[in-house]
Amino acid sequence: MEKVIEDVKAVNWGKKNISFSNSVWSIMTAREEQNTIEYILGISGGAFFHFWNLEEGDDSDITLFGNEVFERTFYALGYEYTYLPVNNNEQKCIELIVHSIDNNIPILAKGLQLPSYEYSVISGYKDDGKTIIIPGTTTEDELIYKVNWTEDCKYSAILLLNKTNNTPEPDDILNSTLEWIIKLARKTVFSHSNETVACANYMNGLFGFEAMIYDLEYDDNFPLQNDQVIQQRCLAFGSDTSGRLEAKRKAGAAFFRQMAEI
Repeated sequence: MEKVIEDVKAVNWGKKNISFSNSVWSIMTAREEQNTIEYILGISGGAFFHFWNLEEGDDSDITLFGNEVFERTFYALGYEYTYLPVNNNEQKCIELIVHSIDNNIPILAKGLQLPSYEYSVISGYKDDGKTIIIPGTTTEDELIYKVNWTEDCKYSAILLLNKTNNTPEPDDILNSTLEWIIKLARKTVFSHSNETVACANYMNGLFGFEAMIYDLEYDDNFPLQNDQVIQQRCLAFGSDTSGRLEAKRKAGAAFFRQMAEI
């Protein structure tokens, strides 16, 4: 038996760099919630944080800030969430996924695709949940089948969503988001080294801009005789930071325009 929820959008990890926000948007779209990707990037903080690391640029996800990202995002959307690690809960996770899909509610999932901190959407299952189905990352009709997916679940988790009747007022959402933006801008050094992720000494927020400018002006960071290092660091400054930062800022501006219209 195979069950797939229709109209679950493909999650393009390259678009605005935020797999969590894009995955939430995909689920809300399938649920016929009237939320734009810019709105979700706003309430989650995905449009407003800025990591900097000379070797990797801004190549990281907002969820490295922890549970506060979930709490703020789903509170603003009017949903409750349950976070459940798959490891040691394999059968329970299978049962919950089958139950949720049977009720036409996609599941948010972490670690089902590399790198392990990235998020995706479970939109279906077959073989009684032993195989899960994930929308692709390029086209709407692409589906990825992961057979016996619980066999390699050391870093995986699922987030189950439940609609509540407590959607906050727009003023509360705006004030909460402004508070979150300021908090993100002031958080300076960010280190995260659990699971398989090693993001030690990421500069963040306003301090991240200062560190980025310093690294750009420091000639020794670009050794002329080492093409590999130069290419890596130019990538960190280029598409991995400048391009993503531009996309984030455009999304942030669109979020504020939407809130002004409301």
